[in-house]
Amino acid sequence: MFGKISSGEIMKLYKVETKTLSSYVVAKNPLEAEKEFNEWLDSNDYGYYSERVVLRIELLADTGSMPNSVTNPVGLLIGAVKR
Repeated sequence: MFGKISSGEIMKLYKVETKTLSSYVVAKNPLEAEKEFNEWLDSNDYGYYSERVVLRIELLADTGSMPNSVTNPVGLLIGAVKR
């Protein structure tokens, strides 16, 4: 899992999928999740370029839907993952 978590911001956990890879990304919206994912693939020179096309982005968790008593963004995301 990767992405930039800023305290106080509504962050979401996305599952980003290509033909050959699935990864979890923390971002504000799906476009940012795709951008973070593509930057990670490029910086690590992962796979063939033709296999880096994002096919699906699925929202798994949203910090905005959790109780205010929980203040740790990472804990919020882990606690809200749908099964």
